[in-house]
Amino acid sequence: MASHDGSLPLLGHTRAKVVDFLLEGAKTTYQLGKALHIHHTAVRAHLEGLERNGLVVAEFRHEGVGRPKKYYSLSADGRELLPRRYQLM
Repeated sequence: MASHDGSLPLLGHTRAKVVDFLLEGAKTTYQLGKALHIHHTAVRAHLEGLERNGLVVAEFRHEGVGRPKKYYSLSADGRELLPRRYQLM
């Protein structure tokens, strides 16, 4: 996981870590909860806040039999919060 601690101070520690994990690609609340060592319902609350602010978007994906899973990913605005990688080159 790339470290962006300090670059997202207005989000708070946990939400900044959620954004950091989403930089790697779309994730479910269960995947994020496992990575952050918190319950998936706590993750959902953080994601809903990020989604309200336009930083995260959600989409349902069908993966075989059963209900589709909800995946969260960074929106264009969410990616704008992150430092540009090319500036480090």
